[in-house]
This record gives sequence, C-alpha cells and structure tokens, in this order.
Amino acid sequence: MLMHRLRTEFRLALLTLFGATAVIGITPFAIYRFANGQPLAGTLDLLIVLGICLIACYAWRSGRLDRACLMLSLACAMGCVTVASLLGLAGALWIYPVLLGNFLLVSRGKAVTISVAALGTSREEMRLDTLGLETTKRYFHHYNFPPFSVGEAGFMRGPK
Repeated sequence: MLMHRLRTEFRLALLTLFGATAVIGITPFAIYRFANGQPLAGTLDLLIVLGICLIACYAWRSGRLDRACLMLSLACAMGCVTVASLLGLAGALWIYPVLLGNFLLVSRGKAVTISVAALGTSREEMRLDTLGLETTKRYFHHYNFPPFSVGEAGFMRGPK
C-alpha cells in the first residue's frame, strides 16, 4: 500500500524524499552543534527536522500535497535563514540548495516569492569592491531556468 502510493503520487514521493534527506542530513549537524557548545543552533536544527517530519506526516495522512509542499518550502526557507543569521557563512551555505529545492516542491511563482523573501532582506547586500567609496548593491534574484526543467514545452530561443 505505501509503496504503491509512492509509485503513483510523484509529489508525495518527492516530499517524502525531502523529509528523509532532511532527517539524515540535518540530524548529524544538530548533534555536532550540541557537542561544540552551540545549543541554540542545535535546537533550531532539531526543530527544523521535527517540522519537516510533521509536514510529511500531514501529507501522508491528509493527501493535501499542495498545502504540505508549500508548508515544507516555507518551513525550510525560514529555518535556513534563521540558521544562517545565527552561524554566519557556515549556515548561509545551506540556503541556496534549500531554495533551489523549493522549485521542485511548489510552482515557479511561489518558489520565486519564497526565495526573494528569504534572500531579499536588507541584510543581504553585496559589497562592491571598487576604486571609489565602498558601495553596496541590494540582492537581485536572477531566475534563469531552461523551459524543459520547469515543465514548460518549447524551444530555447531567447526571451519570449
């Protein structure tokens, strides 16, 4: 019954894969952070894992995959931004894979909105190294996926 459901419902299988990957990938970091004296970051990692597991259980029980995928995208993005603000560069490296994974879970518009909200804060500025005064440039979301990778049919010829 479970394997049949995973074979027939692609989005449920994808959501389950994200959940399993999160448990396997994030839990060791939580243990590592507790061992290194970072209890706040370790607790946050465990809360992210718990939230992902609860959302996966919700998807399995209710069958509402659109809502579950949106909740998973939001929870992961918020968790990664919070970890990045706590840990600096070591936490910031996790933001980009999570935000790219959101494009698999939700529609393009929702994924772009989530990534701009996660990365487009005023703290996310790029310092420009020029000969003049130190200047900054606000975050700009560059979205450039080929049409075949996001479910669109058509040729790649340039802007439409």
